Amino acid sequence: MDENEVVLQKTTYTFDVSVWELFLPLMIGGVLCFAKPGGEKDPEYLYRLIDEQQITTLHFVPSMLAAFLHTLPDDASFSRLKCCICSGEELSIEVKDRFFRKMPGVELHNLYGPTEASIDVTAYEVQAADRLIPIGKPVANTRLYIVTEEGGLAPIGVPGELCIAGIQVAKGYLNHPELTAETFRELPLLPGERLYFTGDLARWLEDGNIAYLGRKDTQIKLRGFRIELGEIESAIQSYSDQIETVAVVSQGAQAENKMLCAYFSAAEPIDPARLQAYLQRHLPVYMVPVHYRQLAALPLTSSGKTDRKALARLPLSMETERAVLPKTALEQQLSLIWKEVLQIEKLSIRDDFFQLGGNSLSVIHLHKLLTEQIDPDISIANLYRYRTIESFLAYASHKAHTDKAQAVAAPERKERLAQGNAKRSQRLSKRKGINKDE
Repeated sequence: MDENEVVLQKTTYTFDVSVWELFLPLMIGGVLCFAKPGGEKDPEYLYRLIDEQQITTLHFVPSMLAAFLHTLPDDASFSRLKCCICSGEELSIEVKDRFFRKMPGVELHNLYGPTEASIDVTAYEVQAADRLIPIGKPVANTRLYIVTEEGGLAPIGVPGELCIAGIQVAKGYLNHPELTAETFRELPLLPGERLYFTGDLARWLEDGNIAYLGRKDTQIKLRGFRIELGEIESAIQSYSDQIETVAVVSQGAQAENKMLCAYFSAAEPIDPARLQAYLQRHLPVYMVPVHYRQLAALPLTSSGKTDRKALARLPLSMETERAVLPKTALEQQLSLIWKEVLQIEKLSIRDDFFQLGGNSLSVIHLHKLLTEQIDPDISIANLYRYRTIESFLAYASHKAHTDKAQAVAAPERKERLAQGNAKRSQRLSKRKGINKDE
């Protein structure tokens, strides 16, 4: 990068990615372009901003990149954009394929790194033909180790915990000496080398790149079996290139009733029965999820990562006792739009959009379809306010009635305004005449 760079800053300052977005262009004499507050959630606004401000480099969390690509016009063009950086969560094959279809000529880089190691520690330039997307190789002044449970160094292909050493490793956690001692420590076989134990599982590839396998702390014990949720998620991801994001959580009120539940988003509808049959062939029976649910997008934390706690709170089945099916043509049209966005089959006009899995990403998609098919003046704010089809239609009916009343009253207001303007003109002409005589 050089002084000709124009870097887009759209990441909240509580997410470590914002550090390089803010300081890198200032360090090299480039241009720092701020997106408006909340603009990072509006793909259409970002597209216009990238074009108008001639952005050359920008960052996306993969799930946000998926939403951006989804709304991007097929004929979209970027005159100066040359580099898109992804980090924060796993980059799927489906999102990668869509990126190269819609943004040809733009480089895609996959980065990895925790805040405890001053953000990014690996980098990989993604290629269109890749069928596995690694997190890459160590960046400068960085040493990476993959450590087995026994404390040894894992050979090529063997999973272990990813550990980081180098000048960028933090000194520890402020006022938390116990946590510091637990996560920043040495290995007997590497004396003098202070490591940060990331809690991430990874394995070396034969070409020297590293494949990310998920979080170590997603390991659970279910009915006596020790289960790596990341391993299940990898298996689900391998079922189809259409699957974008995956999260497996353990749900249930009591330990004996807990079950594995798989949540995923995909470009096309995925048959749960076929997915389960595939997993039964590739995983032990105790690792095969019982419940499957396809969402328009997985819920995210403020830093753009998958919110597993929010998933664990979702109901395992939709409430049907008070279901009210769509009857009018408009209700049916809205129902079809909601089903497309949420990628569900059953829907009541009293179902809450966000309780069905909707979030800040999918509401953008919903807004786009509604403005195209229903009313171009619908605001995103009202989609958050009127969260069911029933309440939305009540609001739309009231709005239409108000608009009609205003339209009827408009000629009368126009006449009063014209009369007022005529009187003001007369007074002004009279005043000018007096001034002229004087």
